[in-house]
Amino acid sequence: MTFTALSGSALLGGLVATAAVLYALQRLRVRHESRTVVTSLFWREATEETRARSLFERFRHPLAYAMALLCAGLMLLGAGRLDADRYEGLRHVLLLDASAGMARTVGETTRFAQAQAALAAELEQSPRDRTEVLWCGEHVRTILAPGEDRALLGPRLAGRNPDLAPGTLDRALRSRASMGDGEGAGRRFVLFGDTPVAPSTLAALGADERVERAALAPVIDGGVGITAMGVSEPASGRWGMVDLFIETRGGSTSLFDLILTLDGERFERGVVIGTDGDRRGFLISDVPAAGALLEARLDTAGEAADGDLVADDVASIRLPSRPPIRVAVDGLAPAFGAAVRAVLAADTAVELVEGAGEADVVVGGASAGRPSLRFPSSTDQEEAILIGHDREEDSNSALASAVGELGLDRVDASALAESLGRPLAVGALPSDVRSVAIWSDLMDPSRTSFLESRAFPVLVGRSIRWLAAVPDLTPYRAIGRLEPTALDGARSSLAAMVTVDLDAASLLDPATTAPVTAGVSLAEPSPEGAGPWRLYTWVLLLALAALSAEWALFQRGRMP
Repeated sequence: MTFTALSGSALLGGLVATAAVLYALQRLRVRHESRTVVTSLFWREATEETRARSLFERFRHPLAYAMALLCAGLMLLGAGRLDADRYEGLRHVLLLDASAGMARTVGETTRFAQAQAALAAELEQSPRDRTEVLWCGEHVRTILAPGEDRALLGPRLAGRNPDLAPGTLDRALRSRASMGDGEGAGRRFVLFGDTPVAPSTLAALGADERVERAALAPVIDGGVGITAMGVSEPASGRWGMVDLFIETRGGSTSLFDLILTLDGERFERGVVIGTDGDRRGFLISDVPAAGALLEARLDTAGEAADGDLVADDVASIRLPSRPPIRVAVDGLAPAFGAAVRAVLAADTAVELVEGAGEADVVVGGASAGRPSLRFPSSTDQEEAILIGHDREEDSNSALASAVGELGLDRVDASALAESLGRPLAVGALPSDVRSVAIWSDLMDPSRTSFLESRAFPVLVGRSIRWLAAVPDLTPYRAIGRLEPTALDGARSSLAAMVTVDLDAASLLDPATTAPVTAGVSLAEPSPEGAGPWRLYTWVLLLALAALSAEWALFQRGRMP
């Protein structure tokens, strides 16, 4: 057994002081009543009882003193919060939700302030050496380790605000569950915030672990905000343009207007392309890809139910910059050169220039150190297609990705090999400058029909883009969600997706904008952090029973 509100010495001192005070009260004289003496034989005793100058009388009521001491002692034990679980080594992990949703206002305060107050109250009742506090914002970190003075928590939280990020309570709880306790005494997790916890996370906890959610004011539903933003290749196929997708959650279209600006200038937005409950998608086609900062803002005009959370009312994204690819064509046979020029002229991504010195990519002639698309003879090159890739890239990986990136999957290699009478091979090697070398034999109209096929312009166009190292667009991004898998390859790593050109901010997860409270609540502890039927609760009930027994004895005349 241990006491979570009082130390052992304080409790012992309180019991001694209580016993002394009650003893003194038992000896104090009470106000005397008038008595009628029926015979002079009892006159001396009556005189002894009515001495006016006597402050104390002899101790004559041990039963009354024992009952009073029992009641007072039990109440003092209850005030000390006797707790068996904490004495048995139970470890307490307090998780403070510092996600964006905790910035939501409730009256004159915020959810975050309420959570901090509840955390402070719980911390006062928990043993210092077996209690830790975790900050669950954008990242999970320990802000009060076991054994540290709880007075350090206030300065460490001073001036801190919730992070503009989805909640990490579930991730922190799952991480702690996977780590295990290490001491076998059990753990008690208390969540201070609104972020939901997945049932699978709760199922992963051990038999000696339990999770509680601190009781805060009810969560306000009905928020409206921007939950996703992303860009993709334009459906129109126009180079230098991107299609922009924005998703909002909550509210209704009559409560807000979506305002878009490009580097501060108003930009006309698109229309709603689909709805799913309170979810709305906006598609803005052919937005100039010139590196401008696009900002989307919800204009609620003070009528939306989301007026208490403004972090998700604005989101911004840096659009990619896609200038034309300058291409120089030189050193090709007249007929073949004309065919290549016709393909490049039809490509909106290409700007034809004269001279390799002005070009980003050189086709045919001397490259002058520029990325190049060359057409050597089969006698000069063993492979039908040879790719020169960046030196830091693995040749096998470069060759595997080239199938989709260069459009080689569109080429009918079997028909071409049959026309040439020899097998076709594709190779890759490291190079200081990117290059693509294709047999000129494949372009000979007398031997193959490759120039007339649909694969030829695709191969040339994609080769130009790969040689110019045009960055891929992230087709869709929402914080807290996985990116979709590209059709022509596996999903790249998250670090590679979050690029400077696609730097998004202030996007929140849907659960923050439109909180879902049904089915995510946990057992709620009392304001002190313990359940309503802890051991000290039973002690207080026993004290009440003792008081009731004392009153009954007094009413029956068995106790003075």
